[in-house]
Amino acid sequence: MSRKTNFKFEGVDPKTGKPFKVVLSGWVPESLILEIQKHINRILLGEAPEETEYKNDIPIVDFDGLTIKRKVEIIVLRHFRHGWFTSHDVQEHYKQVFGEELKPSTVSMCLQRLYAQDEILERRGSRAQRSYRLKVEKVRHKIAELAHLNL
Repeated sequence: MSRKTNFKFEGVDPKTGKPFKVVLSGWVPESLILEIQKHINRILLGEAPEETEYKNDIPIVDFDGLTIKRKVEIIVLRHFRHGWFTSHDVQEHYKQVFGEELKPSTVSMCLQRLYAQDEILERRGSRAQRSYRLKVEKVRHKIAELAHLNL
């Protein structure tokens, strides 16, 4: 889950005694806020930071806590910024990125919700030949947040 936030954390570096402030604003994934808090607390307690795992020089990101809808949204934001796409296109990318199979009905439901509830998609065509397109102007901030992920 993500939320609009103005997360602010202030503290004092135990080694230098200098104050510091970490500020995140806008659309921030809940999991990112929790990870930042965890790492800051480890540093303040003088513990060594955890090693980040990498694969082919790309940080491994844990997506287990995300809903299927959120994962579908990530796929759309990352891979379908330009032009029209179908639920089958999303289904194929989802399997490549997350290594999981999704039923076509599940993908269609997620895309329907991104269209109707979140209003970040346009759509055209009948149910049998439905296509979607991302409303890029509505999600520029979300796209920028995902730019560092090589999904």
